[in-house]
Amino acid sequence: MTQALKTPRQAVRKIRKPFAAALVLCMLLYALSFPASADASPPVNPNATDNAKAVLNYLYSVSGNHILSGQHNYTEDPAGWSAQVVSATSKAPAVWGNDFAWEELASARQGMVNEAINQWQQGSIVTISWHQQKPNDPANAGWSSVQGWYTEQEMTELVTPGTTLYNQWLAQVDTIADYLQQLKNAGVPVLWRPYHENNAGWFWWGGRPALFKQLWINMYDRFTNYHHLDNLIWVWSTASNNDWAEPLADYYPGDAFVDVLGQDIYDGFQTSYYNELVSVSNGKPIAITENGGMPDPTALANQPLYTYFLTWGDHFYSENSSAQIQATYNDAHTLTRDEVVIPPAPAAGEVNIDDTATGSGVNKFMYSGSWSTSTGTAKYNGSDHYSATTNDVYQVTFSGTKIKLYGSKDAHHGIAAVSIDGGAETNVDFYAATRADNTLIWTSPTLAAGNHTLKVRVTGTKNAASTWTVVTADRVAVTAATQTTINDATTGTGLNQYEYAGSGWSTSTGSSVKYNGDDHYSGTTNDYYQLRFNGTRIELYGTKDAHHGIAAVSIDGGAETTVDFYAASRIDNTLIWTSQTLAAGNHIVKVRVTGNKNAASIWTVITADRAVVTS
Repeated sequence: MTQALKTPRQAVRKIRKPFAAALVLCMLLYALSFPASADASPPVNPNATDNAKAVLNYLYSVSGNHILSGQHNYTEDPAGWSAQVVSATSKAPAVWGNDFAWEELASARQGMVNEAINQWQQGSIVTISWHQQKPNDPANAGWSSVQGWYTEQEMTELVTPGTTLYNQWLAQVDTIADYLQQLKNAGVPVLWRPYHENNAGWFWWGGRPALFKQLWINMYDRFTNYHHLDNLIWVWSTASNNDWAEPLADYYPGDAFVDVLGQDIYDGFQTSYYNELVSVSNGKPIAITENGGMPDPTALANQPLYTYFLTWGDHFYSENSSAQIQATYNDAHTLTRDEVVIPPAPAAGEVNIDDTATGSGVNKFMYSGSWSTSTGTAKYNGSDHYSATTNDVYQVTFSGTKIKLYGSKDAHHGIAAVSIDGGAETNVDFYAATRADNTLIWTSPTLAAGNHTLKVRVTGTKNAASTWTVVTADRVAVTAATQTTINDATTGTGLNQYEYAGSGWSTSTGSSVKYNGDDHYSGTTNDYYQLRFNGTRIELYGTKDAHHGIAAVSIDGGAETTVDFYAASRIDNTLIWTSQTLAAGNHIVKVRVTGNKNAASIWTVITADRAVVTS
């Protein structure tokens, strides 16, 4: 890309750069309030957090139905322009944007991250970009470094691992990763928009398609596979393809590295810009990732697939009249923060199953009878099912140790009968004097790990205050069983550690069949081991053999159960005993050598090889 190509657009860029701290950022999405599109793609990171998945799903659901309002803020004043939006419209934008900026503004980054956490907790979608300066420039190089240039040879070196320039780039990237890790730790998903306006030459990373794409992939790999920043939703955004930019498709890194596509538009919402972005998107969500003037109702109606816009900083006033601001923010197509419902992330180990996931398999709702659907922004994924017909039923087969039932309570709702695995029914009242959507209705007791079936039946009855008998289904949250294996050589007095007592315990090694190649054994009466664990079940594994005897096993100091370790021929690393389902929490299992044996055995040996805890 020639210097001549850079110059005209560079001037435009400087006009919209705030003189105190020009920053970039705009990527937004948000979470759950409309039904997710049937053809929504999962995040490109297969390990994406639940909140990141929810935000991306929400973008798919918004596309073609609404657009999210958004406002960029400057790094050193991280919520100032969002506050101006509230002052002008009495509504908060749905998307809050900011930027990590260049090194002169590094001291403001922590405050920006703190505000990002605050905004997410208030219900905003968070999008962050980065005006990275040239990695080999001094820290005081400033904005001119961001708009600097590398030769072809220098840029090739920068994207080649092991070179000096690459290592300088890596050092800056790892610094930003630390801030993004804070957001991950706080549960904040981020619409991450690095290296924007890449199809033009006014930033050092732009203007050369192959080198830019390698740069993008290098960052994706570092953040995803090294730092495990699973809270990022990857937003690729270009400049609008005007006289100073190049075709979008040439710069697209590929579907495997991009979740959302966007473009920065400062010269009108032309149909050609929209059509080009749609053609490259391959069905992924698209967005106006920066704008000066806001899209008006006509533009919103004619270009319906945009999922959000992000007005850049002080352009909110400099390029929009009061009438234009009101027209966009009051348009029925535009969503503000109060209209966006981002569902809470499932608790650790929980999996949410939406009422629209239907079928007869595991983690599916199966409806029998005359169920109907309704929509609403407060419902999980924007919709639920309901019925008032006596003996209509839905059931959910799931694998786990607990299930929570969520639905709507209201003044016309009635009583359901809930059961697990065909057992006794429990009456559950869906009535409330005022409506509450996506609310917890009922929680099962702790169940044995494995497959179970929840059944919810409309009884046709209600309490005296209710005006009808409606029962709803919005989602269920399943506590998935997790298993932890503890080796017999892991010793101590803490959780998940074997504590051996007595003089007879020895170890044996050399068998590839034993877990981790070793086990403990004793034949001395009243030797014992105990193991502290947190969970709902424990399985004990050891060796059975012709010279093995009988142990006494107990939980939490309760009654002992005798367990025989005898077998006519040797079996290593075999299941010896399984506890009953326990209350979730801390427990102690104790295994004691009784000194007894059955008549066929020739000794009284007891072994310890491993334990498997289900929680």
